Amino acid sequence: MFGILINILVFSLEYNLLEEGRRLGLLVLNALEDQRHPHLDTLLVTSFSGLRYHIFTQHLYRIIRQIEHILRLAVLAQVLVPALPEAGDVDARGQEVQHSRRVQVRLEHGQHCAHLQSTVSTVLSVFKPDLDPTAVLDFLTACIHIPRLWQGRDQNLGKNSKPEDVLNLSDNSIKVLSEYVIAEAREACDKKCIEVRVPLILQCIQDKETKSAAFLQQIILQAEDKNVNEYAKHVLLMLYMKLPSLLQGRLQTGSGLGGLAVNGSSESCVDLVSYTLLTSLANTQPGREWSLKMQEYETCARKLMSAHPDLFLRNLPLLVASLQGRTQLEYLPFRIQNHLSLFTIALGLLELARPQIFAPQHSQHLQTGLACFIQMCEAYFSRKDAFYGLIDRFVNFLNTWLARGGKTAADATNFLNTHCQVLIRMASTHGTDKMASLRYLMSCSFSSMEHQKPESESLSSTAATNDISMKSEGKESVEINTEKDDISLQIAASATPSAANQRVDKEVELLMAGINNADSSDSLANSLQDVLKASMSKPEILTHFQEELCYNICHDRENVRSLAYTCVLRMLRQMPRVWRAVLPAYIGALQCEDQGIIDSALKNLPDLAIICQEEADHLLTTVFRLGLYGGRVSVTSYLSDAINLLNNQIGR
Repeated sequence: MFGILINILVFSLEYNLLEEGRRLGLLVLNALEDQRHPHLDTLLVTSFSGLRYHIFTQHLYRIIRQIEHILRLAVLAQVLVPALPEAGDVDARGQEVQHSRRVQVRLEHGQHCAHLQSTVSTVLSVFKPDLDPTAVLDFLTACIHIPRLWQGRDQNLGKNSKPEDVLNLSDNSIKVLSEYVIAEAREACDKKCIEVRVPLILQCIQDKETKSAAFLQQIILQAEDKNVNEYAKHVLLMLYMKLPSLLQGRLQTGSGLGGLAVNGSSESCVDLVSYTLLTSLANTQPGREWSLKMQEYETCARKLMSAHPDLFLRNLPLLVASLQGRTQLEYLPFRIQNHLSLFTIALGLLELARPQIFAPQHSQHLQTGLACFIQMCEAYFSRKDAFYGLIDRFVNFLNTWLARGGKTAADATNFLNTHCQVLIRMASTHGTDKMASLRYLMSCSFSSMEHQKPESESLSSTAATNDISMKSEGKESVEINTEKDDISLQIAASATPSAANQRVDKEVELLMAGINNADSSDSLANSLQDVLKASMSKPEILTHFQEELCYNICHDRENVRSLAYTCVLRMLRQMPRVWRAVLPAYIGALQCEDQGIIDSALKNLPDLAIICQEEADHLLTTVFRLGLYGGRVSVTSYLSDAINLLNNQIGR
């Protein structure tokens, strides 16, 4: 019976009689199921009387011998499954879909691999709007999981093994595949269809540059169509969450695709890494050794936050939860057990997450996390001089939050109104009263209106809080006025940080002159020491010396190289995004003929492997070849440390 069905379908395709072939195919399937047609041949002859049945008989064996043309049977589902039925015809539609899948399974499991491969090529040669995209994608997925392909193979694959590219599609077929994915989601009006097809897409492109470029190029082109723009963006979003490096450098600014909203409903490969790093940091332990271990985790976390802030912020609630409940300790155990280090690291991650951290979906968790810093300042107010720098960075973060404007500034204003007592206390106390960032914050006038409250409650609240002015020493004040519905920032000219910026520029000029005018190795080392000292409180100034630092990592003197590497690593930890400008100089140091320069470069391999992990394979391969062909150079321990540090990100 199945052979008769196949012949009917082939004949229908040959003579472009799809509707008649579909009808007769369903007739045969009903006969197979019911087994109530003893004279099936007579019935078929009668049914085919108008289709020149003698021609069908004449070409029957020729069609069977050329079974590879059954390739077009990938359109099997379109032949057997008509357009969506009208209301009241759902049962018939479901029955036809069931028959279609049954025949499709027989085709996939009963045909030779060459025939299936030819079928895939035919179906993906060009996009056919008349085909059912769901059936096409189901067919491709089933071809990957045919049991005959995996018989005799080792089922216990290694943890680093990658799935095999079974279909081995061409670039053109990859583009057609993307069109079927979009077409399926559009017909179903459901984005979940795209999430189901992500494993198929990833297995087809297989991290190959040409295939991934072809697929993404086609998706971006389809995104220009307003009818499918929403689904094309969702495809890019799903691929970004599963393989973040896939979209690196693909989306151009102004293309309309930059605002991909990362949701929390789907899994991301970054979730495991960020969860591992945050839980490791939260597991604070006393001692200098654990403090150094926390620095390694901090480097990994800052690199991940810098590269993929939206994905890292999916675990923002975990970061906030790790800060809570720690300020109940006395200051001495709070510092000895590295809780203060955790707060410092957490604030650094929040700074790197700007401006994504100010998005409305993160507002609640952000306010909860910043409240932990307010509690820390309040609990250890008498010891505030011990973490003066952390307070300064925290207040600068509040200034950035407030300067965002709009609803973000409204949330910042409400937060400051709630915790203004602590800020005013710090602004009026010796030591912190001269802090420029705090004076800048206290010079602002915050005006907000309570939203989404009943009118009576709003009026009573207005009467209770109107014209409240909390003044500190001098002219700084925070005025709360809820009669207005806008956020106004009135910055006093004397408190603006322009003077501070001018001082930084002057300091940079002096340090730059010291490096450029150094006439000996000792004077150059002293100048680099001054730069390193200045970067303790302002690490961002290191970007001004980027070229000089990269040049001096190949200096003849070991102490100069050591200072240059220290400054470079501090710059990269503070601003991981500049790693591409540093990597060529570091590769050049590894390939230098001077053994001392090579040794200095190898000592810093683990830290640079983390920060430059997008090119970690190239970096580690260079080091491996150095050990293989470099004579007496031993690189085993350096490679081991670098790999262990990379594995720390996933808890290995």
